[in-house]
Amino acid sequence: MGRNAFCDCSSLRLICVEDGWGANLAGIRVPPSVCFGPLPGTMAGREAVWRLRGCDVIAIPDGVERIGDCWFYGCEARTVVIPASVMEIGILAFCNCRQLKNVIIAEGSRLQKLEDRCFRNCAVEEVTLPGTLTSMSSDAFQ
Repeated sequence: MGRNAFCDCSSLRLICVEDGWGANLAGIRVPPSVCFGPLPGTMAGREAVWRLRGCDVIAIPDGVERIGDCWFYGCEARTVVIPASVMEIGILAFCNCRQLKNVIIAEGSRLQKLEDRCFRNCAVEEVTLPGTLTSMSSDAFQ
């Protein structure tokens, strides 16, 4: 997919990717109003959307249960919305997302586990962790 594949797509609001396809989006610029998310249930693997640029909000679709290791490593989003269905956030999932300030975890969250360095080197200012959380790495927000 080329760099300007979504150029001038003013009506575009959501881009969905399937397993294994996300790694091919490196360097792709999308309009800042676009939410980027995989199809439900497709984020368990180690395929990553490396350094996703130009997307202010990442809205994970309801139905995703695990955000895989390194999935959004180095992305430029300022906000991530995590649905109640997510139970685990993998190793380095949002590491080096230096502009990420807002982590919004949906009401009724089933989140149980935050793995090593999942939000390392982020600019997170505030996050409300659900009572369902049973395991959080000591360096989750390092």
